[in-house]
Amino acid sequence: ARTGLLSLTATNGDILIDTGAAGTTADLTTNGSGSITIATSLIAGGDVTLGSADDATMTLVQSGGNVGITAVDAVQAGTVTAAGLLDATGNSIAAGSVSAGTTLAMTARTGGLVLGTGTAGGTATLTKDGGAGELQVTSLNAGGTATLTSSTSQRLGAVASSGGDAVLTAANSVTGLAAGTDFTGADL
Repeated sequence: ARTGLLSLTATNGDILIDTGAAGTTADLTTNGSGSITIATSLIAGGDVTLGSADDATMTLVQSGGNVGITAVDAVQAGTVTAAGLLDATGNSIAAGSVSAGTTLAMTARTGGLVLGTGTAGGTATLTKDGGAGELQVTSLNAGGTATLTSSTSQRLGAVASSGGDAVLTAANSVTGLAAGTDFTGADL
């Protein structure tokens, strides 16, 4: 589907893509049960939407529009790049590198949220709910306000907000902030 839409739906089964390309949008959905796995890459000229009844695992996702990822269980991502917004939700999230041209939003409902490198042209909101795991970020750079919220603890490296505040909230502790972290306008 190099010039058009890529749309796949599986009911009570998995979707496995080695290499996928769509000229416009890519929409992958599993219903009932079933995981989504992108073994090598999924590249779309428009929006990418992944809706998994179980896990969503991807090596590389690149979108000329927005990226929306929803998984009932875990989201595991190597690299995800969106020209627009990037919104990911799962019981737990582990991502190596994410980049959003506008808004970055990541929510782990019950487990940990682990992010290697994150970049947002606008606001960045990372939320870790539930009693298991913690919010871990190696590096986050937001063009707008960076809001990091955890129902447990936060273990952070460098967090920067060039056009807004850095707002860090944790039920337990916030540790590990790297030297040079930008606290201009920070609410700690």
